Amino acid sequence: MPMPQVTIEEIRQYKAEEINATQIPEGEVIPRCDKVIQLLRTQHLNAEEKKAIIEICKDFSFNDVLHLDGEPLTFTDTVVHQIATQADSSPVNVRLYRLPEKHKEE
Repeated sequence: MPMPQVTIEEIRQYKAEEINATQIPEGEVIPRCDKVIQLLRTQHLNAEEKKAIIEICKDFSFNDVLHLDGEPLTFTDTVVHQIATQADSSPVNVRLYRLPEKHKEE
């Protein structure tokens, strides 16, 4: 039985900045919608799926729903949340479960 041949290839190391960066010539301004579409991975999709994804991105890319690198994150102060942390407040959700036998003795 012949031994299979093994070839060893050198491991290539990439920096994350190089992988995620889109190569845009200096001075060229690309609309936000086109930037979002360029960043999509659509190679594994069929034509119908690709068209649907691009249409969704066109609808949502202008109102900052989709985040692009280098843009500030959006926020809202419309809703105010409050968490009760006082000692006399009851917990919101505590699951009831049986204590193990070794803990019952203590």
